[in-house]
Amino acid sequence: MKQKSIILNSAPKLTRARRRRLEAIARTPDEQIDTSDFPEMKLDHAIRFKRRPRTVTAHIEADILEWLQSQDKDLDKALNRILRLVMDLTRQLSRRRSAA
Repeated sequence: MKQKSIILNSAPKLTRARRRRLEAIARTPDEQIDTSDFPEMKLDHAIRFKRRPRTVTAHIEADILEWLQSQDKDLDKALNRILRLVMDLTRQLSRRRSAA
């Protein structure tokens, strides 16, 4: 399949014919879309693309650091996984409290 590069803000004009074609594509059920020409993307990959990591410096107590490193060789990955879990749980608790 030939690839075509498009420079941002220089896409071809959206004509009526193109709009109709895009609308038809949007109505196509997922099961009918041929995805054999690219690998399946897992949910964690999709989520990772959405996030923009930032570099920070933090002081971590030695015993906590040892435990984190025992959880995963990739310290960033372990920290992010744990912090995201705490963040999600905190949000759930906040929603429950505000709903009550």
